Amino acid sequence: MKLTDILSQLPKLSQEELATVRAAVEHLLAGSSDAEDPTRPLYDVVSGAVGRGYLSFQEFSKMAAYKTWRRDAPAVVQFIETAFPQSHKVTKLAIMNYLVSALIDDLKERNVPITLRTITNNISRLPQILDDCFPDYLKGGAAHLIVKAMERR
Repeated sequence: MKLTDILSQLPKLSQEELATVRAAVEHLLAGSSDAEDPTRPLYDVVSGAVGRGYLSFQEFSKMAAYKTWRRDAPAVVQFIETAFPQSHKVTKLAIMNYLVSALIDDLKERNVPITLRTITNNISRLPQILDDCFPDYLKGGAAHLIVKAMERR
């Protein structure tokens, strides 16, 4: 596929799909910085989902919410790595994007304002949200069905 073909498809994507593409591109462009912090791809997804101007990971690391991030985000990333060991990076980014979107929907239902801080404060809920969206799929060994659902999005 040519670059022009890819670019011509972008206007046809939903906001959620564009956020996934953005996270994937930023992840690929980040290069070696991901080796330093494995939570960076998840942060890129969260930052893209908040949509209020991009705050770099380095700038985020200076905020008070970063302490919560450092405590909770590694376990979420490890959960995704363990639950979907055969999946490629882009698929894992799509899963992260789906879970962050589901978290945002849940927060909105609770009338919680959507900010980087509120998502960070709730990031540890992502494994439970996956189970809520796909009840007992992981326990039943059906993670591949979740991946197929992500591929259809």
